[in-house]
Amino acid sequence: MSPSSYSESEMLVRFRKLFRVDSSTAFNLQEEIVQIKQLENSLPSSIGLYLLDLQTLSYAYMSQRSLQITGIPPNSYERFGLTHFFEHLHPEDRCLIAEKTLPLYKKRLKSCTIEERRLLNASLNYRIKADSHERTSYRHVLAQLSIRSVNELGMPVLLLGVFSQLNIDQYLGQDFKLYLSENGVTTKILLDEHLSSNPLTDKEMEVLMYIAQGYSSKEIAQMKNISKHTVDTHRRKVLKKLHVSNSIEAVIYCRSMGWI
Repeated sequence: MSPSSYSESEMLVRFRKLFRVDSSTAFNLQEEIVQIKQLENSLPSSIGLYLLDLQTLSYAYMSQRSLQITGIPPNSYERFGLTHFFEHLHPEDRCLIAEKTLPLYKKRLKSCTIEERRLLNASLNYRIKADSHERTSYRHVLAQLSIRSVNELGMPVLLLGVFSQLNIDQYLGQDFKLYLSENGVTTKILLDEHLSSNPLTDKEMEVLMYIAQGYSSKEIAQMKNISKHTVDTHRRKVLKKLHVSNSIEAVIYCRSMGWI
């Protein structure tokens, strides 16, 4: 299944299946929000917090810093919920989350004891498009999730998210980690996987490497003894597969992934 085949509504269905809450529980949401705001005030301004209510699949709280970090204002998250998040997520990362991240989390969640579930944390990075039309197509974000509250069955009903922006040179594809943490200290790593893979063919990578060295399509065609039309076709496929707008962005992205 191609990345673009996962719509935001399909992502929401998958998320709902994973975090289906068969038994609801009551917790003082306003008190939780007050505590999270106090915690956030003690953190650097580059770090934001949010609360995700799994009983309603909505953001109970989203940091005012979300606009600075993700380019999306907090009221958009709170008004449109996870649908808005999935809508702005990079298609490739949307696919990885649907096919790999969520199944891995679900499998590990089921295998954990009730005591371990309270200590279960997840870490992942993704690319998200800002609400405004800015020059950078996607922002790179690192997020960590912990279980804030569980029901009587020990299943999560409220998640705490911690997120910050990554520089493009810090982004090496989507990594997913699951670990147990107590009082801010990691006690056991359960999973640590690099999920991204290179979608480009050998010929596309070869053309991109020539582009990275500063050669034009005409020069590449002469060196490879192929038509300029063929080189330009490879160029267009590279931009489409990487979801970038020009060759410079394609080169920067591939270098950040360690592919060239």
